Amino acid sequence: MNQRNTQNAQLLKRSSLVLSQDLRERFVFKIVPMLNPDGVIVGNYRCSLAARDLNRNYRHPRRENFPTIWHTKNMMQKLSNTNQVGCLVKL
Repeated sequence: MNQRNTQNAQLLKRSSLVLSQDLRERFVFKIVPMLNPDGVIVGNYRCSLAARDLNRNYRHPRRENFPTIWHTKNMMQKLSNTNQVGCLVKL
């Protein structure tokens, strides 16, 4: 790596740090891990270990049957009552 590339990399790193800090000061980030680890461990990507399709139960999840969905939805509703939710991303 030549001198110019090194300087550019350092500048990019500093500007990224400033941008990251600015974003953290302005926004609240909630990172939700995988909601279906018990199903995925046995090869089910839509169904839980209890063979329940999590993708079909977001509208009215029952706490007893879909605890991860219920708690995530509850958290998002509480956040939206106190703050403006600008973006929800599912990866």
